[in-house]
Amino acid sequence: MLDLFIAELRRYRIAALLFAAASFVIDFLVFRTSNFLDAEYAVQGAGLAVFVLASMALAVFQFGSYKQPARWLWLLHRPLPRLQIFLALHLASVVLIILAAGIPMELALLATKAGNAAVVDTRHYLGAMHVVLFCILGWQAGSYAMLARHRGAFIVLILPLMLSSLYLASAYVLLLPALLCLLLMGGALFTVFRPERCSSARQPFSVAFAAIPMMLCLYVIMNWGFMIVFNVAFTAAGMMNPANHVPGGFLGALTASGERRLIAGELAKSDDPRAQAWRDQVKPDNERRFTPEMRRFPLRDQAGNADYSMLNAGNDYWVFSHDRMHYVALNEKLNSSKESILGPRGVGDVTPFSRAAVSVSRSKTEAYIFTPQSLILLDRKTLVAQQLVTFAGDEMIASLPEVEGDSLSLITNRRFVEYAWPAVGGMLQERFSIPLAGPLTDLALVQSAIVADGHLVTFIFGQNQEYGATNSQIITVHVQGDKITTIHQRTVVPDAGFLYTQREFWMSPAVFALLQMPRVMFDSGKVLDAGFTTDSMKLMLPRPLSARILALIVLLASAAAAGLWLRRENASPRYKVAWIAACLIIGLPALFALVALHGRQSAKRTASTVGALQPA
Repeated sequence: MLDLFIAELRRYRIAALLFAAASFVIDFLVFRTSNFLDAEYAVQGAGLAVFVLASMALAVFQFGSYKQPARWLWLLHRPLPRLQIFLALHLASVVLIILAAGIPMELALLATKAGNAAVVDTRHYLGAMHVVLFCILGWQAGSYAMLARHRGAFIVLILPLMLSSLYLASAYVLLLPALLCLLLMGGALFTVFRPERCSSARQPFSVAFAAIPMMLCLYVIMNWGFMIVFNVAFTAAGMMNPANHVPGGFLGALTASGERRLIAGELAKSDDPRAQAWRDQVKPDNERRFTPEMRRFPLRDQAGNADYSMLNAGNDYWVFSHDRMHYVALNEKLNSSKESILGPRGVGDVTPFSRAAVSVSRSKTEAYIFTPQSLILLDRKTLVAQQLVTFAGDEMIASLPEVEGDSLSLITNRRFVEYAWPAVGGMLQERFSIPLAGPLTDLALVQSAIVADGHLVTFIFGQNQEYGATNSQIITVHVQGDKITTIHQRTVVPDAGFLYTQREFWMSPAVFALLQMPRVMFDSGKVLDAGFTTDSMKLMLPRPLSARILALIVLLASAAAAGLWLRRENASPRYKVAWIAACLIIGLPALFALVALHGRQSAKRTASTVGALQPA
């Protein structure tokens, strides 16, 4: 085993060293001359994709050369157990990935920090470790696609992409799901690492290791495919045209809001005797629109950046440091870190922020600094900060502040609030607040207008209809001082049928619940609905009877189809019963995994092999 391990390292040592040198140079230049370390998650994901694709290319070349009949026999028919040969090749590839990708990135981070060219925190060093884990997972997926006997094996190549969707949580916490994915994919790879590639493993653990990654990936592909096909058909049918919108639907309400005629339209449906007078006062230029766009805040030691984390103030760029929990100044001209820090009360304040902060420019002279429960106004010239508002308990900011005259409006996960600017400094003074009549995650936008005797405010709920919510409302209220009166309320008609909105559920209730577990378990900085402590909105949505009946029909049909598919399979009754039970519990992903793992070509090949072994 040791000799094979060393031989594999020698085989790729030159390529690994060349890749390592190029990786170090490119990483160092990118870290030093750009804001990549503080860029948004999608930008960093593009860099990660380069390393993952390179690791997949290594697997394709490595096993593509070994898969030739003579070489494969030479490799697998050595006087060594199959497990030892597998471990030798796997560990050698891990060492090569660490040498080519992990060590150069860590060295580039150290060099960047030594040169004071950027703020380098502990989370960035952990990020380099995660790049290595992703590369190993990519190598495993590529190797599985090369060695598996079935043509659908390439589906597992999206497993790294599925894992990356979690990377807005803490870099420490995400080590657990990353290692679990490596264990699962490593077990699946071992099941296809066998001398006779046409044979299939029938041991329970081997089948489970091979089938589970396939089921998860198939479920995601089914969901994406159904969504793409539906949206293409929906658009081709002209349903995005305002003239064809479903009457009383969500899209129609959004269109009316964009054209500044939403409130007038809702008043026309109201029975309130004051509605007509208010309609005459509401004009398009009198309506203001607010959206809860602050759906997520950064977390301390977050693996990826939910938003761009730099602030331009004074003569410097300020980058938020997760280690210090302050903004740290980077001189724009010298591109070097200074000892200047910026805290909640401005420059030089050593008090750390309670949570990782994000900044948004208000004007050339002012900027807002947010944490989930505080809003700070920063003078970009004097670097003096003014605390505008704070929230207590589980109330969190969910929108950018909208300023109109002497008013500032905010949406939180509990209410819509309008404040008055104080005469000289100090905290904002609350004018009125309206409790949200539904969950924040379902709120699409808020529209308000000033009338002679107060304010009219319309709330459009329906954001969760995409995920199966069925009780969304559009509510219009009148506010006069502390008095809030509901003027009109109606249910939002779904624009799409339940086949689309409930697709994640009926395709496989079990896999749907399983894939929601990481979002429930790991905090990703999302602004939660009032009263919730975890991101369990999609999991807790009530499912209509039609969706539950359809899910049951799909489960029964999957089990029946599995029984028909396995009729001619040369397998034990217990093996067939296990697959049928899996299809009955899991549904379509299990059925498609069965078809992929035991295709008709496999059945014919097995039958011919058995026939050839019969005595003449």
